[in-house]
Amino acid sequence: MNDETKKPEEQEKKAKKPRAKRRTMITEESIPLDIVRTYDESRYALRQKVKMFYDLQRMRMQVEGRITPKAEGAKVQLHAADLGALQRRCADLAAAEKNALADVEEHLRTMPFYVAVLSDKERYKGIGATLAAVILSEFNIHREDTVSKMWAFAGLRPIPARRCKECHVVVVDSHESAPGVEVLYRHVKRKVLKKSGAKDDDGKPVYEEVRCSKGEYVKAQDTYESAKQQRPEANVKLPYNAWLRAKLCGVLGPSLLKADSPWRSAYDGYKARWVAQGKGVNDGHRHAAAIRFMVKMLLLDVWKAWRAFEKLPVRPSYQEEKLGHKHHEN
Repeated sequence: MNDETKKPEEQEKKAKKPRAKRRTMITEESIPLDIVRTYDESRYALRQKVKMFYDLQRMRMQVEGRITPKAEGAKVQLHAADLGALQRRCADLAAAEKNALADVEEHLRTMPFYVAVLSDKERYKGIGATLAAVILSEFNIHREDTVSKMWAFAGLRPIPARRCKECHVVVVDSHESAPGVEVLYRHVKRKVLKKSGAKDDDGKPVYEEVRCSKGEYVKAQDTYESAKQQRPEANVKLPYNAWLRAKLCGVLGPSLLKADSPWRSAYDGYKARWVAQGKGVNDGHRHAAAIRFMVKMLLLDVWKAWRAFEKLPVRPSYQEEKLGHKHHEN
């Protein structure tokens, strides 16, 4: 039975049935070039683009790991046809990652502070497009009216602590002293790694475990006031952005050192002071502390320039305003 032989009621019902709407695909050509975004809209959009770039990068690296040749003598190897298919998908992910990075760079060119200040390759040598986008999208310069708030949000706020004068390991109150009895502090960990003076076949220093001669408990006069970095605690919600901290200390810090950035002087000076004062459990401890200090000094400079650029009041940091400290870059 065709449409002509159908009853008039059925034809009328079919004519009134609404058609499904087609979804309009947003293309680059359909987006106007003169987009005017608010500060929050721009920051949120940049954040999503940065996260998309890192998602694609992580996925591409995972696929590359799956198609990496196995150890010699492995029982199962990929067939050439399957290896070719995975390599094509990996190439697709690499192309998508490249396009996502281009989106991030294009968005940065619409942000006045990046164009005028943060893109300076001499002053901020070692900060590429992705790391600049991480800073501009994760921090909210209108909300962080002090650099201390910026440090705290990034997990760079030092936690007050006490350390043993001999091994420099953090000690805590043992709570085992009776009233009127001298307070004792207990080592958080007894063993520390220190250089033995020897080197392995690759020329790298060999570390050995060393115990503190003071024993598990130390007296108050054998300790000194210090600080420790923020770390995750069991059953406690993180008070900082762990992803941001990993990007700043794990990516930005080494990038500044590798590029021989002007900010390396902050790293070298801080590490030299620790060595001269005998601070730090080992070289790794001093290196990590110097990385954090260098990143903090960089963020301090970015915070001052960013607040001034946005015509916002610039307050001294808590250490400078309340404690009277002055940061040294070298």
